[in-house]
Amino acid sequence: MLTIETSSDVEFRTALALSAATGAEVHLEGLRVWRRHLSWAAAAAALCGGGVQGALGADGLILSPGAVGAGSHELAIGLGHSAVELALV
Repeated sequence: MLTIETSSDVEFRTALALSAATGAEVHLEGLRVWRRHLSWAAAAAALCGGGVQGALGADGLILSPGAVGAGSHELAIGLGHSAVELALV
């Protein structure tokens, strides 16, 4: 498992995307987990058949990716989030 200290949303999303693409489990820490972080992590997990461990207000979370699969994916976008933010994952 890789442990990555993140200090910005861009670093957080980049680490999620790289984890999903490479299949390497990653522990993201150093950034308080807000709803947007959980949404991005859930989107990455959905796209790669993985799982997320973490809770709102925690000091980090873990993404355990599976294999990225082709196909159609449907992601829920809550209030305060945008399709562009999810696309950046």
